Amino acid sequence: MANIKIAAVMRAGVFSPNHIGNDAAILNAVVEQLRKRGCEVETYSEEQLISGEVSEPVIVNMCREQRSIDLLQQYEDEGRLVINSGHGIENCTRERMTRILMGHNIPYPESLTVDTDEVVKTRLQKAGFTNCWIKRGDGCAMHKEDVSYVRHPEEAQEVLQEYFLRGIKRAVINKHLVGDLIKFYGVSGTGFFYWFYPYDEGHSKYGLEAINGKSQGKRTKDLSVTIDNSADSASTANLKRQQRYRLMWMNTKYEPGTVKVVAYDKDGKPVAEKEMHTAGKPHHIELIADRSQIKADGKDLSFVTVRVVDKDGNLCPLADNTISFKVKGAGTYRAGANGNPASLESFQTPKMKVFSGMMTAIVSSSDKPGKITLEATGKGLAKGVLNIESK
Repeated sequence: MANIKIAAVMRAGVFSPNHIGNDAAILNAVVEQLRKRGCEVETYSEEQLISGEVSEPVIVNMCREQRSIDLLQQYEDEGRLVINSGHGIENCTRERMTRILMGHNIPYPESLTVDTDEVVKTRLQKAGFTNCWIKRGDGCAMHKEDVSYVRHPEEAQEVLQEYFLRGIKRAVINKHLVGDLIKFYGVSGTGFFYWFYPYDEGHSKYGLEAINGKSQGKRTKDLSVTIDNSADSASTANLKRQQRYRLMWMNTKYEPGTVKVVAYDKDGKPVAEKEMHTAGKPHHIELIADRSQIKADGKDLSFVTVRVVDKDGNLCPLADNTISFKVKGAGTYRAGANGNPASLESFQTPKMKVFSGMMTAIVSSSDKPGKITLEATGKGLAKGVLNIESK
């Protein structure tokens, strides 16, 4: 393979939503292997390809820009060897691919191809579509929203309206299939075929492939992101700058169940984890004191977190119940606060609505030692009782 001159064309970052680093790594690995085999390889951007800077007889590419695709098709028709054919790339846009696969009777999810300004709720209902995927049909994905998971026809209609407002005219709607997700790669005319479970490898592009308890992929902070390389419009749209200091799973599917987060150290060993569970109906009031013992000086305070929880103790984040308080024994009710900036309720009155399921009640000691009992009640809720010692 010595003396073969090859152009390697990188994919424009705007076409790699949530995947810029991985796509670059793939092409860089290919370039490295070709150079080890004696090939002379020059790396280009899509902009350099479009501007006419690529003259090599062999082009390896990951292009997605339409102008790049048109050029690749032209070069291929003129006799250059183009790996990732421009014709093949164009056929992988959602609408074309759907028509080709279904037209050749290749197993494919039930699908509808629609205009984004049409009413589709009735069509989806008749076709039995509830959970489904909406994908832009007129080109390659540029934003994470270009592949959207929806849970019912009404939500599908809203997503199509957003596509229309963004200037996307066509979309493909795929019926959601429940089952294992695998990825595979093959090369026509060779014996090469590779498949794997992406969860086992920690891969996730949109974070939506894994549902119902399966991993949604690992995230790490991208320290290669700087102020200088994340200020353009494409980086802003892809939240590139936030990837330096946030771990984000942007398109996680919302459904009842458990969210579990595991943190790993630099050696890949788990060091911390936390679970959150979908709350059921509000069931009882939970009272948690910052201190269970305070001074009997008539001044000391205990700050009590008040939570409306379900029968299993999960916080009910939508609860707005009114909670009434009584204090017995060697103390008094001093004040309450719920953090709601729109609330006009009195701080001193021993009654207040919880905000997002929570509030704080403040209990003061008297100048006599003894037991202080705080009782919290609310309509339809089992009461909460808390004892505090005053010494």
